[in-house]
Amino acid sequence: MNSFQLHDSKTERLREGRTSAVDDEAGWNPNRKHVAKLTDFSGVGDGMTLNTGVFAAAMGNHIQVAGNNGAMLIVPAGRWLTRPFNLTSTFALFLEHYAVILAAQNLNEWSTIAPLPSYGRGNLKEALWLFDEILERRIEA
Repeated sequence: MNSFQLHDSKTERLREGRTSAVDDEAGWNPNRKHVAKLTDFSGVGDGMTLNTGVFAAAMGNHIQVAGNNGAMLIVPAGRWLTRPFNLTSTFALFLEHYAVILAAQNLNEWSTIAPLPSYGRGNLKEALWLFDEILERRIEA
């Protein structure tokens, strides 16, 4: 499944054996009709594989479905290595228990922020997560 799928939240919870409010608090958000896991986009949470392209693919897919109650990307347990990426509006990034997002340590792989007169040389790197024109965003763990 390489895209966010339309789910009926109650049916999906029952199919997965989750029936209580506690289960909902553990990750399911019935207000999001488009839900996918990072592994649906071939993500590998081994702490060594770079997943920036996987996050970008999920965000790109989200743009197509965002008009219908937004989307949620579930990051499963694991160590998810990435470089910076943009988060979009009406998007929830949910980290399951034991899910860790790791920033790539090689700063040469990070984009440099264009210099402004207030801070000069242009040697600052961008943040791990960037927000632009955000109406709604959530990062939950």
